[in-house]
Amino acid sequence: MNVGALLKKFATLTGARPAGPPRFSELAERYAARLTSLPPRKAGGGPKVGVLVMPWLFTPVPFFSMECALMLAESGAEVVLVWDSSNVFLNAAKQREVDAVRRVVDRMASSFRVLDVAAVDGKAVGDPRFIDLLLFENAVRQLKGEENARQFLAEHPEIVAAMHAHAGRIETMLAAERFDWLLIPGGVWAASGLYTHLAKQGGVSFTTYDSGVGCLFIAHDGAAAHFGDIPRAFAALDAAITGEERTGIVAAAHAELQRRMEGLDVFRLQPKPAGMTGDVGAQCDIVVPLNYRSDSAALARQRVFGSVTDWLTQLLEWAADRGDVRVAVRQHPCERIPEYRGTDDWNRILGPLLARSDKLRFIAAEDPVNTYDLIANAAVVLPYTSRVGIEAGMLGKPVILATHCYYDAFGFVQNAASAEDYFALIAQALQGGLRPNDRRREEAALVYYLAERCLGLKTHFTPQPPDFLAWVETPRAQIWAEPANADLREALLTRQPAAWIQHRRFARHE
Repeated sequence: MNVGALLKKFATLTGARPAGPPRFSELAERYAARLTSLPPRKAGGGPKVGVLVMPWLFTPVPFFSMECALMLAESGAEVVLVWDSSNVFLNAAKQREVDAVRRVVDRMASSFRVLDVAAVDGKAVGDPRFIDLLLFENAVRQLKGEENARQFLAEHPEIVAAMHAHAGRIETMLAAERFDWLLIPGGVWAASGLYTHLAKQGGVSFTTYDSGVGCLFIAHDGAAAHFGDIPRAFAALDAAITGEERTGIVAAAHAELQRRMEGLDVFRLQPKPAGMTGDVGAQCDIVVPLNYRSDSAALARQRVFGSVTDWLTQLLEWAADRGDVRVAVRQHPCERIPEYRGTDDWNRILGPLLARSDKLRFIAAEDPVNTYDLIANAAVVLPYTSRVGIEAGMLGKPVILATHCYYDAFGFVQNAASAEDYFALIAQALQGGLRPNDRRREEAALVYYLAERCLGLKTHFTPQPPDFLAWVETPRAQIWAEPANADLREALLTRQPAAWIQHRRFARHE
């Protein structure tokens, strides 16, 4: 889940209510006032970096991108501002937002070449299947569920046409410009998802960012919300740490997991601590921990099954036909909060299948069942992309994936190549096989440490309005001298994973 959504959810759970943001025109004016001295335009020499600047829901996202562009230029890069105010999936900014951002972009034009994507004459030549998947997933996001997503797209052919047409412009632009890499906000929603897909298709490296107040995520060659840097960060960590360091990191990871199991972590999503009772409601052979479906962490992750509905339907049909398998499908606990409740009524959608056997259960978000009690009793855990899959590996449970996921390359999980393979792996796990050994459990703990401790840069240099209002008044040199921001700068300039860089800093000071 992206950091902004998590922190908003935390505010909902705790009763905290952030103050209303200032008017967007004020944000733009404050950033424009910052641009009193700009570096001379640089052509050639350093890497050619395209910085995507786009209006973003009346937030300072474009100004954060511009501030990174200034740092990159001062560090020797040839920076091009890629201006994109397109409307491809209900993301059209109001004209006053577009005009305000464009005025700031024009101020930057003395230092940077500005490339207007709308002026590109392009025709898509690549495989359109991913764009169709991106359309479906964006419809899921828009509707907060997948049940009516295809009908929505059928009723809005103009959205489908706009997405495909804009893909052609981006594809043509990337082929012509030959960037060394791109800096992209988000990388999942609307046009930003097109940039990441088409850059990858064209062999162009990229970095994405996501944020909440006081916390920034970045990822190289993947969406920040999907944590794509974890495998590279793990490889560096695993090769570098000593036995003593390894033991300490594994212990820290298990301590954090224990807090989550007890419901004492910052988000406090579990309704009660794990292991309090021997509740029969926690008895199962297979536990299926669902993601919050409309969240960006679960977008466009399909690999074996076409959708979550397809996956759950085939799984429950398989289990019902066996007759002896107890399956618990656990809705994400965050959906007990009204504003995070999805529109998919899984009890109704899956009702005919659930009715076939009393061994098949759907556990709603509000049900007083701790997810970790389910895991403790289960023979196998079947996540979509949930971090629960890493936790299950730490706890010694077989984990089987049918999706693209940031931890799918690790040895503590099994990856199915087809539906037939998926169910064969489940059957093997039910018979006592596939349990991760001690080395694989340690591997899961190291991944968990990176995900929990090192992925998020704790900084107030973010595009969030409360953070922006502080850093926009701060001298540039002071911003980049702060430890987490120095880590960000190093990650951008060296293309190393931020999680690995941040771990090294933690290790130096512990």
